[in-house]
Amino acid sequence: MCDHDLESYRLKGHDKGTCRNSKSLKLLLPLVGVPELIAAGLKSYRDLFCRAAGFDHVSRYVTGLLLSLNKTLQGIYGQQVWPEQSGVSRRAMHAAVFEAGWDSAG
Repeated sequence: MCDHDLESYRLKGHDKGTCRNSKSLKLLLPLVGVPELIAAGLKSYRDLFCRAAGFDHVSRYVTGLLLSLNKTLQGIYGQQVWPEQSGVSRRAMHAAVFEAGWDSAG
């Protein structure tokens, strides 16, 4: 039997060939905020957003596209770790990414 916790993978050096359930195993680490490198790359686009919250949603979405195995909005949202009191909904992220009237023509 194969342990599926992160520590056993690191210590035992598991790879896809050593585990019977490797096809169904997807190690998804939580996304906590936006990494500094991604934030630096997105910084020049901040002026396209009238609200900081909208920019934060788009930044987290782009982070998910780059780092998550599940590239859907639902998958990216589900992998995010939000501040305790934020009350951020998946709908709010969807609105910021797909429905906001932001555009570079200004």
